[in-house]
Amino acid sequence: MQNHSSKMRFLACLLALSGAMPLQAAPSSDAESCRAFVQSFYTWYVPANGREPNWSSLFGEKKSVFAPRLFQSLKADTDAQAKVEGEIVGLDFDPFLNSQDPSRKYVAGKISQKKDVYFVDIHSVSAGKKSAKPDLVAELKRIEGKWKFVNFHYGKSEYPENENLVSVLKCLAETRAKTK
Repeated sequence: MQNHSSKMRFLACLLALSGAMPLQAAPSSDAESCRAFVQSFYTWYVPANGREPNWSSLFGEKKSVFAPRLFQSLKADTDAQAKVEGEIVGLDFDPFLNSQDPSRKYVAGKISQKKDVYFVDIHSVSAGKKSAKPDLVAELKRIEGKWKFVNFHYGKSEYPENENLVSVLKCLAETRAKTK
């Protein structure tokens, strides 16, 4: 019995030395750094003083928070809308808040992970209370060592193209292309 116990302790030590322990801890620190990144963005984007969200600053100082494909689609949509007066040809809601009438505060909630992609629930806060269900879910990935927003998910819809920002932007671009 003592010999078996010694072998088990030896194997446990080998596993610890081989780096198995740090691999288990990594998802937690990744999740926390992801949460901090998301919360930092929402704290900046939705000013506490009640001003409008910082939409106009996105394409300058916050360009780096988006994956290149998402940024290009957002920029194309914004540019297309700027060319047309009196008609909506682009996004008609705030895609990072999933709202036309945003709250004054948003907080990062539960985080889940699928392979190298993280999903962060985003909750609005009204009258000091966090919404029971997330308003949307931000999808993030590390790209070149930095967190980037890859997509924003809005939940099930009668129209599947409205379930996430990437598909909404794609649908809007296709519609604009057909009507030119």
